[in-house]
Amino acid sequence: MLAVSTSCKFYDDMFCSNAFYAEVGLVDLSEFNLMENRFLALMEFRLLVENPGFVENQLKNFIYSATVRQFAFRKLLPRSDCDPR
Repeated sequence: MLAVSTSCKFYDDMFCSNAFYAEVGLVDLSEFNLMENRFLALMEFRLLVENPGFVENQLKNFIYSATVRQFAFRKLLPRSDCDPR
């Protein structure tokens, strides 16, 4: 959950709020924020992967799984916090 939200923020100018990710992950927003800070610290704030083949394959997998999840969550959550359009 943290890796996905962080990568979305890193690679795209339009991303969901932490409140949205916390709700999807069934955690409190303050807990999510703390986990995100800890995750970034453990990653030493190095989020760029410099192997183009790796990034391309991972993005294809992420887009497929995100499309499936978006379809599943569309009816469960309001669109105000995260509207990918």
